[in-house]
Amino acid sequence: MSKTAAPIAGRLQQFLFSPKGGVEGFLLVVDAADEKLIQITFSPGVGSELAALCKVSDMVTVICKQDRSQKAKKANHPVYALIDLVDESGDSLLPAGRNGRVDVDGTVTGLHFSKHGEPNGVILDNGDLVHLRPHGMKTVKPAIGARVHASGVLRSSVLGSRIVEAKNANGRKIA
Repeated sequence: MSKTAAPIAGRLQQFLFSPKGGVEGFLLVVDAADEKLIQITFSPGVGSELAALCKVSDMVTVICKQDRSQKAKKANHPVYALIDLVDESGDSLLPAGRNGRVDVDGTVTGLHFSKHGEPNGVILDNGDLVHLRPHGMKTVKPAIGARVHASGVLRSSVLGSRIVEAKNANGRKIA
């Protein structure tokens, strides 16, 4: 296998979970006759999106790159890092696309608060939570009824709702 990204098709055998319960990978049977397995890994945010799109025994096609780390070299099977989940025509099936980033626009309908009561994000009229962190809230100063345009990394809550971990909001960088 080359070092470049390549499509691989197979049957999803099982999801792999992190110690905190997030989906961080799956095993894929790529040769049914020999039951040859490979492992596909990804971040927990992408994992929840994949778990909503796929189920065990589904045939899937992934774009991935072989993990050449020292730990992966000691694995029981080849390990690959996911770049994308694609359909038959090669189009991305992940809502955030290949790089995991999304742009969202909406009207603020509510504020979100940290466990200590400090505002740390906004709820948009489409139900998305834009997580700005407390310092981002102070920088952007969003108010109920205001429009927010944000870009960041998409993940899902345990309730299945979308969370955007904002990197930029209303033209301001959120570090």
